[in-house]
Amino acid sequence: MPIPVCARLSGLITVTVAKAPLAGIYYPQGYNKDLTTQPQWLIIPAMKESLAHLPSLKANKLELIAMNIRSLCDDVHMVVLFGSYARGDWKNGPHEQGIILYDSGRFKLARSKKLKPAELKRLAQQCFDEPFTSATEFYIDFDNAFKRGSYKKAAFELHQATEFASKTVLLVFGSECPQEHHLDILGDLAAGYRPEPAGILPRETDEEKEQFELLDYAYIGARYDMHYKITKQQLEQLSPCVKKLHEATERLCVAKIESFNV
Repeated sequence: MPIPVCARLSGLITVTVAKAPLAGIYYPQGYNKDLTTQPQWLIIPAMKESLAHLPSLKANKLELIAMNIRSLCDDVHMVVLFGSYARGDWKNGPHEQGIILYDSGRFKLARSKKLKPAELKRLAQQCFDEPFTSATEFYIDFDNAFKRGSYKKAAFELHQATEFASKTVLLVFGSECPQEHHLDILGDLAAGYRPEPAGILPRETDEEKEQFELLDYAYIGARYDMHYKITKQQLEQLSPCVKKLHEATERLCVAKIESFNV
C-alpha cells in the first residue's frame, strides 16, 4: 500500500504527495500512525483540477508549492490539495474533497463508490473500538491515580478520557479525528453530530466553569505547569460527569453502528 506524505501548510490546507498509485482512500488524519490499519472510511470523490475558485494570489502560491514539492521529492506522481482551500470555504474542516495540483498521468485514482451496509457497519465498528477503548482505559488510569492521591496525574488521565470520548463520536458519526485537545472545541464538534452529550460536563455556574477549565488545562498544566493544582473535591465532581459522557457515547455510537442494516 502506498504511504502518502502529508504536509500541513499554515494550518489551513493539507497537501498529499503520492509517491505510488493511490487507492482512492482518505484516512482520518491523526487517527493512527500505521496507515495499514486505519479505517478505510472516506472514499475520495472524483478530483477537480482547477484552482479558479481561489483568488489569483492564493492559486499562484499553491502552484508554487506543488512545484517545490516536485523539485524536492523523487518519483512524485500526484499532488493533491485537501481541505477548505480545495472546497472553497477556506477554513478548517473534514477533508472530503480534493484538487489535483499535479498529475504525472501514470496512475488513476479510484472513483467513489457506495459502500454496502455490511462494509459501513464494519468501518463504523472499527472507528468505535480503538478510541473508545482508549477512553475507557484513561478513565481506569484516572481512578488509579485518584485513589493514590496523585491528583495532577488523575486530572490528565480524566482529560484524556474526556477527549477520546468526544473523538469516538467524531469518528463514528463523521469519520473525523482532528488533532485537537481543547475539550470545548471537541465537544462542540461532537455536538454537531449528536447534541445529547453537550451538557453532560456543565459550565453554567462559576464553580462549574472553573472545574471545566481546570480539566481542559490539565492536558498541559498537569504535566508541565508546576503551579497547576486541582483538588480532590473538584475531581470528585468532574469524574461522574465524564463517566456519564462515556455511557452516552457508547449508547449513541452502538445505535449508529446497529443502524447499518446488514
